[in-house]
Amino acid sequence: DRLPADAQLIVFAGRLTAIKRPERVVDLAHSLTDSHPRAHVAITGDGALRAELEATAPANVAFLGMCDDMTVVMRAADLIVLTSDNEGMPVALIEAAMHGVPAVTTDAGAVRQVVLAGESGVVVPIGDAEALCAAVVTLLDDPARRDRMGDAAQRHAQQHFSSGRLVDDYRRLYDALLAARR
Repeated sequence: DRLPADAQLIVFAGRLTAIKRPERVVDLAHSLTDSHPRAHVAITGDGALRAELEATAPANVAFLGMCDDMTVVMRAADLIVLTSDNEGMPVALIEAAMHGVPAVTTDAGAVRQVVLAGESGVVVPIGDAEALCAAVVTLLDDPARRDRMGDAAQRHAQQHFSSGRLVDDYRRLYDALLAARR
């Protein structure tokens, strides 16, 4: 389906499993239906909860399934949400940041290594649905702030998570290991 030209797109990217708490995204979509009719949610990923989520999702939610290339989705996104109770290194947030997409995320795992709270996105307490919704609404209602956060997210991601930086890290590690053997 095509989005309206003036749509505000919120993306969730992840496994549709209990620990990722995707039902919070569906609840968020319900909360935005009346107050923010331009807000649409794209849920990418698949998992055991998909059928249940689809059965309860409002019309402003699209289930995209597994996406081999998230570039098209991220280019269309206004923001990304992460609703997990537990998280390792949030690759979806890194990918969004590389595309200049700010995040609204729960304070799970290594999220704060990727999202600079208040600078490149908003970090809310795990399970606080009101804070999650309020943060999303704030960014939907303030495109200038959202753009500033997206720019900050992109700069931070390029500096800390780019492939070039990772190659340099491995090179330094190998050099140190070789020097230690000598």
